Amino acid sequence: EGQMSHLGRVEYTLTQCTSPNEDGYLFESVGTVTFTAANDDKLFIEHNMTSRWAPDPPPGFIMEGNWWAVGGTGRFATATGYGTLDGVGDIPDGLDSLGLPDGFMQLDFEGKIAYKRK
Repeated sequence: EGQMSHLGRVEYTLTQCTSPNEDGYLFESVGTVTFTAANDDKLFIEHNMTSRWAPDPPPGFIMEGNWWAVGGTGRFATATGYGTLDGVGDIPDGLDSLGLPDGFMQLDFEGKIAYKRK
């Protein structure tokens, strides 16, 4: 959970598969994000993302991908939009700790969302 703005919150789920390649590890991810506004209207976003292992300190991942709006409730019921995302994941204690309490992931979304106001 994280900040969407001062008006709402972000709920985030991520599915990630790993496969080694010539550059180390390449991670293919598909995720969903629910943005909840102050009046409980929800905006649903999906993304696909590739992550590459970053061996330089601090160890972690460099991520990039695309996102698109897939629906919503209330004022976001007519939402459309798409954009790009990038971010980093830090693994302070080594492999397999991404997503655990001692790790973190930060994603930055860019793009545009359009919807009809009620």
